[in-house]
Amino acid sequence: MLSDVLPLMEKLVTVFQREVLNLAIIGPMVLSTKESLQYLIKEKGENEKFLEGNMKEGPSQFRGITITYADKRSMEAFNTMRTCFIEDLVDSLDRRFPEKSLDLLQALDNVLNHDKYPDRKEDLANYGGDSLTVLLDHFCPVIGQDNNDVTTPYIDRDRSLRDFQQFKRVNSGIGSGNFDMTCKVLITEYADIFPDFSTLAEIALTIPVSSVPAERGFSLQNRIHTASRNRLAQHRMNNLMILNMHANDRFDFTRASELFRKTKKRKV
Repeated sequence: MLSDVLPLMEKLVTVFQREVLNLAIIGPMVLSTKESLQYLIKEKGENEKFLEGNMKEGPSQFRGITITYADKRSMEAFNTMRTCFIEDLVDSLDRRFPEKSLDLLQALDNVLNHDKYPDRKEDLANYGGDSLTVLLDHFCPVIGQDNNDVTTPYIDRDRSLRDFQQFKRVNSGIGSGNFDMTCKVLITEYADIFPDFSTLAEIALTIPVSSVPAERGFSLQNRIHTASRNRLAQHRMNNLMILNMHANDRFDFTRASELFRKTKKRKV
């Protein structure tokens, strides 16, 4: 049974281990995994069928191995446990990936990803309106209320609706590049021209869909917090990790060292 279930989960996990993750594939992968698991509840997988088809009569044996607890009562208990196990997996996926969140990811991809735009300019005018509405309904309501005071929403609804037609034409001409690169261009080059869509690009880039940064962080922590340095304080550990992560960035370590030495009188 696990030989039928685990490959499905492995494919889903592999998708989220990519460093650059396309938002468009998240929804289909999650939905297809849930549907495949639900199918296994009703119909046994190929490995289970193979096991049953190759068990010998009499004392239950499979390839020379005696199968214990293969009586009718035990198999009924196993089938009940099997169903509960797969249903729990489906429920976990529903909690981790609510339908509304998947719709938002799809809408972000439709609005910002110029590769999704229609080839014909005549069709571009009517493209993406529904997806933009989904995003506006989610991000434009008031946020962070304090004593019933209204605060500014993330995005200006009216302005974004007015700008959308021109934005699509500008975005379609940005050129080739993956989704991440497109978002970065929108943030760095068009923030003052299309502020609402630049904000959407920032949101898209900060959604923690990939597990790569977390796994990389744990690996870095293990390289720094070794057995011989097991008394590092948390703030020191955080600072060392930040320095290590940005070691290749433009950072003047010499000047930082001089400033650090001047902050406190130290013994030579």
